[in-house]
Amino acid sequence: KGRITEIFERINEARVQFELAINLRVFKSVHDMEKAFRKLLFNGLTPSRIADHKYHLESKEERRVRREVCTPGTRVRILDDIITWAKNTSPGSPNVYWLFGQAGSGKSTIAYSVARRFEFAGDPNDTIILGGNFFCSRQFEETRLSKCIIRTVVHHLALKCRAFADQLSYADFETVNQNVRAQLEDLLIAPWQASKLDRCPDPLNPPPHYLIVIDALDEIDETGGSEFLLDLLEVIDKNENRLQGLKFFVTSRPDPNLVWHVDSLKSKQLYRLEQVPLEEAQYDIRTYLMAELPHFAGCEEIEDLVSLTAGLFIYAATIVKYLARRGRSEQKSFFTTLLAFSNSSNQLSLSTGMPFIWLDTLYSPPQA
Repeated sequence: KGRITEIFERINEARVQFELAINLRVFKSVHDMEKAFRKLLFNGLTPSRIADHKYHLESKEERRVRREVCTPGTRVRILDDIITWAKNTSPGSPNVYWLFGQAGSGKSTIAYSVARRFEFAGDPNDTIILGGNFFCSRQFEETRLSKCIIRTVVHHLALKCRAFADQLSYADFETVNQNVRAQLEDLLIAPWQASKLDRCPDPLNPPPHYLIVIDALDEIDETGGSEFLLDLLEVIDKNENRLQGLKFFVTSRPDPNLVWHVDSLKSKQLYRLEQVPLEEAQYDIRTYLMAELPHFAGCEEIEDLVSLTAGLFIYAATIVKYLARRGRSEQKSFFTTLLAFSNSSNQLSLSTGMPFIWLDTLYSPPQA
C-alpha cells in the first residue's frame, strides 16, 4: 500500500510539473504573440526612424545632418536649468519648456544632450525618463513633415509605457493621416488619459513622468513648425489636467508672433538663447575649441576666433570641421589665412547687421 501511495504521489508531482511547464509555455507564447501583434500594430503609425536620437547616421546621412552632445564644461547653466525643470514633477511646474534662438546658437546640440541624458545617463533620483523624441531636419522628407512628429513620439512612448500602449492599441490609426490637432487628441491625449488608472495604481508611489523632446521645428516645411508648436501649446494649455505626467521640451528659431502668443499661455517656460550673456557664450565656445583643437592651446588664434564667432557655435563648429580635414602641419597656416580672410568679412557683417556673411565665407575659403 505504501508503495502504491508513493507511485501516485510521484505521478501527481509529475502532473503538476507538466501543467506548470505547459502553462509557462502558453504564457510565453501568448506574450510573444501579443508583443508581435503590438509591434505590427504600432508600425502602422509609420514612425520616423531617422528622427530618433538613437538612430545611427551612416556616412552619407552624417554629412547631411550632424548630431552630437555638448562638449563637457559648455552650456552648463542652460543644461542645469532644463534638467531642473524636467525633474520638477510638482503640479506648479510648467508642462512646456520652449528653447529658442537664432540659427547656429546651439539649440540642437542642447536638445540632443537632453535626450541622451534622460535616455542613458539617468540617476536614481530622477523622477522622469525620456518618453519620446523627434529631431526635425529639412535634409530628409520624413523629418521635415509636421504630420510625422506626433505619430513618432507616441510610438516611442508606447514602447516605454505599457499602460499607454494598452490604450493606444484601441486608437484609430487612420488619424496618422489627419492634421496635428486630430493626432494630438486621438493618439496622445485620449489614450494617455485613459491609461491614468493603470499608470497610477498607488497614489503613495507615483509612477515616473515622461519627457518628450522635439527639436528644430523651424526645419519643418514652410510654416509647419510654427503651426505645430502653436497647436501643441494650445492643446496642452486646454488639456493640462489630462496630460499630467508628460513634459515637453521644444526648440526652434524665434517667431515674434509665436513668442507673443506663447507668453499669453499659463503653463510654459521660455528660454531665449539670445539672453545668454556674450561672455558666457564665448566662454563655452572657447572651451569647445580647446577640446576640439587642443594643440592650439594658448595660441592667439583661438582668442581671435572666439571674438569672431559673435557667440554663435555654428561658426566655431564649421571652423573645426574644416581644420579636421587637414593634417596638423597644415592647420596653423590655414588657421592664420582663414582668420585674415574672415576679418574683413566679419567687419562687413557687423556693419550691415547681417551676421552670416562671415559664415558664408567659410564654405569657400581661400586655399592655404
